[in-house]
Amino acid sequence: MSQQQPGRRTALKAAGAGALAVATGAVATGTASAQDSTTAIPGERTLAAQLRRALPDDRVLVRGDAAYDAERAAYHRVIDHHPAAIVVPCHADDIATAVRIASHHRVPIAVQATGHGISRSAHGGLLINTRQLKRIRIDPSQRTAVVSPGVVFSELIDAAAAHGLAPASGSAVDVSVTGYTSGGGLPVIGRTVGFAADHVTRVDLVDAKGRRRRLTPHRDADLF
Repeated sequence: MSQQQPGRRTALKAAGAGALAVATGAVATGTASAQDSTTAIPGERTLAAQLRRALPDDRVLVRGDAAYDAERAAYHRVIDHHPAAIVVPCHADDIATAVRIASHHRVPIAVQATGHGISRSAHGGLLINTRQLKRIRIDPSQRTAVVSPGVVFSELIDAAAAHGLAPASGSAVDVSVTGYTSGGGLPVIGRTVGFAADHVTRVDLVDAKGRRRRLTPHRDADLF
């Protein structure tokens, strides 16, 4: 746990969740329109084959797999992309491995949890779907929470309520905690506690080179 910071960037005040653990891949530039084909092309098969050599087979999906369409779908249907491969990680090391491989192939990377705020197409590239990363750790004495990127606010609310606490959530409780918070997050109790992002004390992420990094206001402060 990071120590509390002075001012608004502190650990959880009386009503807000403080620490945030984020495991996410890098987003490369460039988008492409969707295509109707359900058959992987040779370049996609090469990417998928390398991912499957490095990760358990059931964590990698390509066009034609039974779960492919369900995993690429988002809550918002603004983007109907067909990734070359989808990785559904079970822990942060899976993400780091997938990002390294995708970076080697120079393909775009997009990350999705619930898909409420999806804005980056993974067409022809790698989509990392973090929905299975559901870890929550509450420290009631510090009034902080560490959450993985698949956690939605309804789950964090229930976990915090067991300790008489409440996170700085918005009006929709089925959005991911990390997506909402990393986008700023104006909570229902925002007039009292400010933005959800104001309460973040630590971020764990995977950078564009596939390296796991821990950021705080005092360590890699610019990236934080």
